[in-house]
Amino acid sequence: MSFSPILHQVCTSDFIKDSWIALLTAITYQQTPVDWNANVVSQFQLLSALCELANVTIDDAVRRFLERSFVSSQVVTKISFDDQLSAAINQFTQSTIMYFGLLVDIIHLFTQVDQPYTGVSFPGLIPNFNAKLIMNNLANESINQQSPS
Repeated sequence: MSFSPILHQVCTSDFIKDSWIALLTAITYQQTPVDWNANVVSQFQLLSALCELANVTIDDAVRRFLERSFVSSQVVTKISFDDQLSAAINQFTQSTIMYFGLLVDIIHLFTQVDQPYTGVSFPGLIPNFNAKLIMNNLANESINQQSPS
């Protein structure tokens, strides 16, 4: 038995190759900071990493599936064997998709919560943007009690 997974066409394109990312890196040094090209390298690096994650996830799942044994205490009919094999393949497919989805969700959650730095800031790109640190001071106060005079 063998598997031939088909990935999205971008994962087999030149857009995720090191040579493309190196070319973009060389080009971005010539761009102004507010140009989209200044941040494009990190976007393609992320895309490349996601494609690599998909490949590793699928390869690992296929390897684990093929290492499984089928043991039966009785002779199994061809129809029963085909049904069990079909069910195992369906479970394998669904669990691999679910596992990869969880990995992508973790990455999405990480970027939402930690908001990693993705490049230079663009002053003037967002008008009137003024980041301020807001602190909430908690006071130890008693309800309905007057302060001593």
